[in-house]
Amino acid sequence: MESLPPWGDQRQRRVTPVSDAALVAAIRAILAACPFHGEGYRKVRARLAHRGWAVGGKRVLRVMRTHGLLAPCRLGPPNGKPAHDGKIVTDRPDVMWGTDGARFYTEQGGWCWFFGVIDHHLDEVVGWHVAKLRVRWAALEPIRQGVRHAFGRLPLCALARAVRLTTCPAHAESSYAFPYRQRICPHWH
Repeated sequence: MESLPPWGDQRQRRVTPVSDAALVAAIRAILAACPFHGEGYRKVRARLAHRGWAVGGKRVLRVMRTHGLLAPCRLGPPNGKPAHDGKIVTDRPDVMWGTDGARFYTEQGGWCWFFGVIDHHLDEVVGWHVAKLRVRWAALEPIRQGVRHAFGRLPLCALARAVRLTTCPAHAESSYAFPYRQRICPHWH
């Protein structure tokens, strides 16, 4: 009597009567009919099943990998090398600040907004503001606090011209930057 596997004879291995050569030919025919550059093994397996081929997904994957038929995968960022490696650190304080806003909920006030400015050299919050509405003037308040904290009581217009301060939100269009600059210096050009 031959020995049975540990799971008994409940699970029998189903052998597909299709050779690997015939399967590769069918996969190549499916890929040739596809208008795209490549297909993944799951779509190929589904199209094989639609044509009446009972083939397992792992076998389709193995055959496609062996014959170099898998869809090309993305290697790296889609637009080339990113501008930085995720760390923005400057040589001295008050050279580059980052600003962001976050929405949060309170039981008394409902939804509110937090706006903050951080110095990239010190990793220190230089200004923050909480507002009920998300408006650009509320987002500008922590920048004004940071300017007062870092540079004292200088006129904002003179400071903006001296250091060429640009305060545009990270993901905003350029048209949004103009009101920020106008608020800092009304006769900005």
